Amino acid sequence: MAMLGLCGDDPVVTTLREAFGANIVRVPEERYRPLTVLAAHDQAVSFRGALAPLIKGDAPAFPEPATSQLPDVAGKKTKSVDLKLGLQILGGLLQGLGAGAAGLDARFRGVRQVSYGFKDVLRLWQDINLIGRLLEGRAIDKQNAAAAMFFGPHAYTFLLIDSVITSSAFTLSAEGATDAGFRFDVPGIAQAIGASAAGVSVSSASGKDLTFAGAKQLAFAFSCVHVDLETGGKIGALLPDDASRVDLFARPLQGAAAARRVLLSGAPAMIDVA
Repeated sequence: MAMLGLCGDDPVVTTLREAFGANIVRVPEERYRPLTVLAAHDQAVSFRGALAPLIKGDAPAFPEPATSQLPDVAGKKTKSVDLKLGLQILGGLLQGLGAGAAGLDARFRGVRQVSYGFKDVLRLWQDINLIGRLLEGRAIDKQNAAAAMFFGPHAYTFLLIDSVITSSAFTLSAEGATDAGFRFDVPGIAQAIGASAAGVSVSSASGKDLTFAGAKQLAFAFSCVHVDLETGGKIGALLPDDASRVDLFARPLQGAAAARRVLLSGAPAMIDVA
């Protein structure tokens, strides 16, 4: 699993990890949804798809995810990071919006550091207690070829996404520019990333910030639990993070979410899920 390291004392990162038990993804995507299955094995995590088709027999009628605003995330700005890392982060975020990032280095000449903030942040979530009740007595169908990887001597760990945190726009701010008169070339940056073709708008409030906005809410973080499978595929428990149980998870999550969520990186990082 590829990771891009982040600052451990960053206010946005801390809120996402400790308050929501959320994993931050490098490339925001629509495919992350509550009740999506991930498979983890040997330091790798892969995307599998919806839970319902893996359940033996008729799947329960799962409710639609609830939606809530997250002003405590939308109202925060990340710590400043050096430009090299900042452009790597920008590349992933733009990729999620369907835009490119090639050749942007020249547009940032004179900028030493950048910071980020997300706008219009929403959380889509399932009540994990209700999901546990709906899965009571249910089993994962071992005859489903897509479920075979979760059984046997080299079984993958079954992870279930219970919430996603989404945004349709983010803002980048230039910090510590060498020229006090520095201003971004907004039209030039829009052209460089292919904003028009991607349906992305690029704007600036001060000349030293850039807001990139797309048409869709994309998940940039998600939380998940470990689904314990008993003999025959019966769903036994929805478990929290436990470093002694799964080597992939370097350490348990600290904070209020520790009893409920699994982190896929011990240290703060943006991750890629294949």
